[in-house]
Amino acid sequence: MKGYPMTPEKLKDARSTLKMTQNQLSDYLGISERQYRRYETGHAEIIGPVQIIIDILLTRRIPKLKSKFKAS
Repeated sequence: MKGYPMTPEKLKDARSTLKMTQNQLSDYLGISERQYRRYETGHAEIIGPVQIIIDILLTRRIPKLKSKFKAS
């Protein structure tokens, strides 16, 4: 798998590449913003599913990603 193990620095770089805020990416990942911040600061180990989703986001274009955040 590409980019493993994912470090906090790689996670932050990935978020920057995706042009997303911590809040947007945590929502997309289905985790709390607090947990996401813990990953990015190195206070929690970045778990496999998060690493896989980030890898998919970086290697494939996902059209209209921001539309996923529209209110129903």
